[in-house]
Amino acid sequence: MSSRELECLADSGTTHTILRHRQLFLNLTPTYSSVTTMAGPSNLVQGRGPAQFLLPNGTIIDVTHALYAPRGNRTLLSFKDIRANGYYAETHDENGKEFLCITSNDCGRKRILEKFMCISSGLYSTTIRAIESNNVIRDDLFDSDTYWLWHDRLGHPGRDLMIRILKTSNGHPFFRANQSMNRKAIQEDKTAMKRSKFAVVRRLSTGRGQNVDRSTNVLYRRRPVDDNADRSNQSDEHCQPVEGIVDRSTSNREDRRPFDPLVDRSNPDDLRSFSTMLTSSNASDASKVNRSFCKACSLGKWGPRPSYAKDSKIFLPFLHRIQGDICGPIQPSSGPFKYFMVLVDASTRWSHVALLSTRNAAFAKLVAQVIRLRAHYPDHPIKSIRLDNAGEFTLKTFDDYCMSIGIDVEHPVPHVHTQNDLAEAAIKRLQMVTRTLVMRTNLPLSSWGHAVLHAAMLIRLRPIATQTFSAQQLVTGYEPSISHLRIFGCAVYVPITPPQRTKMGPQRRMGIYVGFESPIIIRYVEPLTGDLFTARFADCHFDETIFPSLGGDKNVNTQQERRELSWLVPTLCLITIPPTAQ
Repeated sequence: MSSRELECLADSGTTHTILRHRQLFLNLTPTYSSVTTMAGPSNLVQGRGPAQFLLPNGTIIDVTHALYAPRGNRTLLSFKDIRANGYYAETHDENGKEFLCITSNDCGRKRILEKFMCISSGLYSTTIRAIESNNVIRDDLFDSDTYWLWHDRLGHPGRDLMIRILKTSNGHPFFRANQSMNRKAIQEDKTAMKRSKFAVVRRLSTGRGQNVDRSTNVLYRRRPVDDNADRSNQSDEHCQPVEGIVDRSTSNREDRRPFDPLVDRSNPDDLRSFSTMLTSSNASDASKVNRSFCKACSLGKWGPRPSYAKDSKIFLPFLHRIQGDICGPIQPSSGPFKYFMVLVDASTRWSHVALLSTRNAAFAKLVAQVIRLRAHYPDHPIKSIRLDNAGEFTLKTFDDYCMSIGIDVEHPVPHVHTQNDLAEAAIKRLQMVTRTLVMRTNLPLSSWGHAVLHAAMLIRLRPIATQTFSAQQLVTGYEPSISHLRIFGCAVYVPITPPQRTKMGPQRRMGIYVGFESPIIIRYVEPLTGDLFTARFADCHFDETIFPSLGGDKNVNTQQERRELSWLVPTLCLITIPPTAQ
């Protein structure tokens, strides 16, 4: 028996499957209750919930209501749960050895799926193992409108990558709100356990002749919420949050603990049994299937994926080595810009993106970024910069400058792109995210400049391949908040400046959201002119169901032709957008 296999006994006398290992549960609800045995009640149960595991030959067993008893002596599989999965149990003798065979009846044919060996005690023993999965997540969660809303906001990541982003960030309605509810439930259970330490188990007979065990030490009972009661007088325990956002300023340190998929997997609005989650109408299932297709992902993504780091076993300090490359020329041009440059830190995968009108501007952008990094992170000096053999990176002036401040300039072998793999992978990843962002909107393809800058900010929020945290968290040390993210290209209503608005006229005007500079400052495009402006996030209203196009009538409900951008050169030439005359 390997280390991942767990010994289990098939028991016809137990009413519930009792598991000792937490990784076998899909959704574990903490609760403290007792188990009645021949020796009397025993306080062993510390949780309950749906479980799923594999038998030795790969048969999947789903248990809708299993008990979690980590201090138990044995793991028990109930015959009732075997039959609930559509299987049958029958004994069989082979060469003088007795087995318990788990069979199925498919189209009138009996098949033997598993064999449990009879041990010396007369019980039937087998081994079970947890289903290997990186994440255990509710299926209906990924068919909900909330999931697809955040899928669009985060730049159309894949299923697994989106799970990793949500696990390492806050400000979203997934996973987080349930932690505080579970802690409250655990605290209530412990308090009730202390009060009923000397409780007596009494059996009362019902009118129908059945004995009901009214054990006062079954402690985990949540008080029902009266729909007719005044909700303003109810406690926070019964108030269901709209989005379950955890604010960093009010959350304690326990809210920032690593995500546990066995506890946080369920929806905070539904702590009931797993069986109710699986029952749904045919109409809702059909709608979920149709909604599960993302047209922007289909149009913007192609088979080859960005390559991962080849030096995953080499741990470098922050800013020890920076790799850079240029992508372009890109057609159509985004205003005056035809290229973009990427700089990637080899340790944290932190990246910086700058738009370029010509390749000759790369030298000035690169030097400016080196100076900025030296000023912001004086404790982390840059040791080396790895660039390709392009002419703009082989200037003697740049080599002399780097030599004067102690930076080694490395150039890979010509036409060997694998030696600059981090920069090449970052460019491919930016292209993939940028395409999906543009395809989701009604903006022209020439808006890729805005999409590249927004994609660069989104990629910083994604956990890297060699770490479980995002690049932004590795650099800043804080878990990033994504509550300020909105769908790229959606309609945003920004305040009109006081000189331009009237007393009885509209106080806001419509713009097109194209990214953010910080969590409190957004960037938007004027639909009529295509000019870029900034606004305060708290003063803006977003409509993420409407995607305006450039030019034409301001009525966003009418279909309009796409119009090419007419950009002002000073708007995107600089990293920090200067104040406008608005």
